Amino acid sequence: GAVSLGVPEYVKIMLKDCVTKDQQSAVETALKYLENQSIAASGVSFAACNAEQRTVLLKNAFIQGGNIEKDGLKLIKSLTIKGYQTSSHFMKQIIPYEMAPNRYNGCATVN
Repeated sequence: GAVSLGVPEYVKIMLKDCVTKDQQSAVETALKYLENQSIAASGVSFAACNAEQRTVLLKNAFIQGGNIEKDGLKLIKSLTIKGYQTSSHFMKQIIPYEMAPNRYNGCATVN
């Protein structure tokens, strides 16, 4: 998964170095919102929840959260996807990557 490929570290670096202060603030607000919702719903922190509980909390945050929370969660989601899709594992195992000039599959038979 993404954790074993180092995607969380990628997301942290991108959030620290490559986004605006407003976006960083939105991410912090979104994470605090998730933590508060988790404690209110189950009495434990978001990190202590199981996968099913986290999924429910995230879905609810996208439905019930404010625009700032949604923007922060969307940014985290997009960075996570980008980090996974640009990983060496994804490029070599999932989608075979070929350097330019890409393979040419002509329709004429060659004898």
